[in-house]
Amino acid sequence: MTEAIRNQVWEATQISTSSCETVYTFNGYEIRLWIMTGGIPCLSFNYWPFQERYPVVEKYCDGEWDQNKLVNHWNRDLRCFDHQMENKLATGKIQGPTPEDCFADGWATFWNFYHSNIRKVELCNKRMKIISDFTNGNGPGGVLKSKRAHDKEEHTYVHAELRLNGTGISPVIYVSSHYVGRCEEKVVLFNSWWKKAQDLFNPIFDNGWPCWYKLSEEQFTQVTDILSEFEA
Repeated sequence: MTEAIRNQVWEATQISTSSCETVYTFNGYEIRLWIMTGGIPCLSFNYWPFQERYPVVEKYCDGEWDQNKLVNHWNRDLRCFDHQMENKLATGKIQGPTPEDCFADGWATFWNFYHSNIRKVELCNKRMKIISDFTNGNGPGGVLKSKRAHDKEEHTYVHAELRLNGTGISPVIYVSSHYVGRCEEKVVLFNSWWKKAQDLFNPIFDNGWPCWYKLSEEQFTQVTDILSEFEA
């Protein structure tokens, strides 16, 4: 472990812990170290696209993916793993997973994850704030909806939706009592804004549902330009 990483260990503050999860904070960001079913450790930011799984740690195995239950260190009665039992019985407290007991190189893995993703996280946060400003706080996480239109052919009423997810680009969809989904031909029932939005967002979605940080500056400018012109 380098001296720089050794120093950083003391700057990451543990803010919570449980049998299967420990949350650290560093430089204003929370980083979770948690155990998935089967004893798989995972590091993640609260923004879920940024997560990484690591090799199984046997002492965190709970038997769920072992058909013969040969490796099961989960104590159902005490709601903790075997190696946590002594401390829980003595103090009533549990120390959850830590970099030292989950990774061969300890905190180096933690910091490699942080530095590999932090610039992407920062760009996502920046772009999501811009989008939220354009939509008066309705997105990401919000939904832009059209006025209801009468689909005479299907004998139903329908509205268009664009979901501004925090996780990535979504397509324009159409919602009625008879159908829900892309139904791109229904765009003719709505004003020209929805046609422009569909022409931009749907191909981006089809190219791999990219997170906000993956958009080029040109693509992101096109997104904000359209959102600034939104008309239900």
